[in-house]
Order: sequence, then structure tokens, then C-alpha cells
Amino acid sequence: MVVLVLLATTFTVAAAIAGLAMSVARQGGRAVARASSFHLAEAGAQQQRWRLAHNPNDAGERRIAYRDATGRAAGIVTIRTAVADACTGRTRITTIAAANQHPTRTRTVEVTYGRPSLAQYAYL
Repeated sequence: MVVLVLLATTFTVAAAIAGLAMSVARQGGRAVARASSFHLAEAGAQQQRWRLAHNPNDAGERRIAYRDATGRAAGIVTIRTAVADACTGRTRITTIAAANQHPTRTRTVEVTYGRPSLAQYAYL
């Protein structure tokens, strides 16, 4: 009887430890997916900034499937670019990204991009 009680206690503790380990692993995977989504959103904002530097009228919405350095799909980024303000020349760029590990965990990055003013060269 004592052996049965000890075995039951041992299995209960082992099951609790295994459940905790699985929970921590899932939480770590979610944290990695959240960070990946954020980095993808930043990459989308930087890419749109580059596109605006070369074509100031590049406004609208588009979706990009990003790949990592090994060629595997990393995630999907949706880039929304507002039309530039006529007075200030500033453009709002909104990027929404989801990593492939957890497609439901999205991150949004909003940036305001403005081309440099010619006034900054007034000292010349």
C-alpha cells in the first residue's frame, strides 16, 4: 500500500512538472512569434520608406510575404500608406505583420515619414 501511495505521488508530481514545462515552452514560442511579428512590421515600414524616397507618390495598400535568410516563409506584412499631406509633405505609414509561427498574433507599427526640408541647407 505504501508503494502505491508513493508511486501515485511521484506520478502526480511528474505530471505537474511536465505540464509546467509544456506551458513555459508554449509561452516562449508566443514570445518569439511576437518579436518576429514586430521585426517584420519594422522591416515593412523601412521598405515603404525606401519606396517613398524613390517614388513619393507610392500610396495605397499592399501585402508582402517575407522570407528569412534561408528562403523559408517568415510572415505576411500589410503596408498601408496614406497620401502625403500637401502642406507638410508628411506621410503616415502603417504596417501590420504576422509571423508564420502564430498568424493570429499581429503587431502594428505606425510611422510618420517626411522628406527633409530644403531649409535645413539654409546655412549654405
